[in-house]
Amino acid sequence: MKLSVEAKVAAAVAAGLMVMTSGAMAQGRKGQVAGSNTHMNQQGGNSSLFGRSNAEENKPTFSDEKVTSSGREQRQDRREAREQRIDRHDNVEQRQDRRENVRQRDERKQDRRQREQRRHGEATTPNNPFDGSILNANPSR
Repeated sequence: MKLSVEAKVAAAVAAGLMVMTSGAMAQGRKGQVAGSNTHMNQQGGNSSLFGRSNAEENKPTFSDEKVTSSGREQRQDRREAREQRIDRHDNVEQRQDRRENVRQRDERKQDRRQREQRRHGEATTPNNPFDGSILNANPSR
């Protein structure tokens, strides 16, 4: 199969671009070696052409730090946020349970006081003519 010169040149250019792209991606993942001043900046220019020699200056800057976070960091952030939401929900439920327990305890105390009052009240107060049966009523009092 014969290819024209234009097709061969196009294939060579495409292969070269693929190699350069994969190299740039690998360099981006690997990070910058300290002392290196040939790091590609965000605009695609070679920073050594601009006279930069400080590794910190060669580091690309972003206005939003979330842009530079990896997928793993984003997953970890989402997991932590989900755990915080679950903790808040659990805290709300625990607070409601404590309130319900306090309410029930107060009701038990009130019931106990009422029983004590009835028990002491029956023993210390004389029979009221309006209490109990008509047959047991004592009209002299």
